[in-house]
Amino acid sequence: MGGEQQADVALLGVRHHGPGSARAVLAALEQVKPEVLLVEGPPEADALVRLAAHEDMRPPVALLAHVVTTTRPSAAADGGAGGGAAGRAACWPFA
Repeated sequence: MGGEQQADVALLGVRHHGPGSARAVLAALEQVKPEVLLVEGPPEADALVRLAAHEDMRPPVALLAHVVTTTRPSAAADGGAGGGAAGRAACWPFA
């Protein structure tokens, strides 16, 4: 298989989203200088991922997805916390 190059892959796992994680990811990206960046998240957010690369975007950056309801949830539905469907949310930190 002459002439083929092995691609170097850098995997950056982020468990907690915060300023420290954002700085660490930014430093790693500046060191690695990737040609391609894969961002994991829900397919419904594909159109939004490009915004993470906008020149005015500053870390920390995350995508928050939550359930939208058409009626006001009762306090009993969420144990009295008042959040209702907002308690069914997910966060994907980008950088």
